[in-house]
Amino acid sequence: MNRIVTDFDGTVTDVQREAESFYCTYVCELANKIHLNENDLDELMENAKLQILKNPGLYGWIVDGVIVAPGTADPYLFTQSAARIVLESLKGKNIPPQEEWEALFNELFALAYPRAGVYFRPWALEYIRTLDNRAELVVVTNSSTTSVTKKLAILLGDDQNIRVLGNAKKFKLDPTWEEVPEKYTPKGFPRPVYLRRKMYADIFTLLGDVDGVCGDIWELDLCLPERFGIPTALILSDTTAPWEKAHYINHPNGLASDSLQELAFYLLTR
Repeated sequence: MNRIVTDFDGTVTDVQREAESFYCTYVCELANKIHLNENDLDELMENAKLQILKNPGLYGWIVDGVIVAPGTADPYLFTQSAARIVLESLKGKNIPPQEEWEALFNELFALAYPRAGVYFRPWALEYIRTLDNRAELVVVTNSSTTSVTKKLAILLGDDQNIRVLGNAKKFKLDPTWEEVPEKYTPKGFPRPVYLRRKMYADIFTLLGDVDGVCGDIWELDLCLPERFGIPTALILSDTTAPWEKAHYINHPNGLASDSLQELAFYLLTR
């Protein structure tokens, strides 16, 4: 039986709808942290978002000083990327030192994420059931195991036994791990992609043979399995980075689509 790995938030869920309440909480909490009027901060955030959209290749989710995912890939990353621009513009005005920003962003996410709603993409139920019935399905997610298990219970009911591996840290780089190159720049990409995501790689070692991986952000979910030669499936949305979408044109071992149904059958027939 094939073993299929899928991401969850943004892949099975409709992250655009989920994040509407997340953003309000994030801005409120950040305003409190930096002692700024919430309306003033909201205006700064909206201006920062426009700055990102004018040249999205320059911005992204920064971890340990390196961009590890596009800044517009989903509303959570878009919000954090905008917040970073705002803090840079306010240096010296009740702003924590830059070395504390990563911890601040993690804290803000932890406060705001529970306020996000729970919405699923079209065909989400059938996607999970089809892959679970016809393959060994494993959910591998940066989110906590508990939060994803709760969402699966909403989708499938309590009588389900999908294996979930949470806190995968697909974003975490280990420069000492030398089994893959440090970075490379795929054709058409605006910047290098960093590959040494050892904690994510360790999950594939744990699982053994994997016959396909599906995710919504190529740089986070799929660049490493693609490097391992595993077939990959990218679920598209309005916020998919255009260079990631273009990466799948004539792709020899992958498919991009906005249809979970199409991607499920692709993964099962590889």
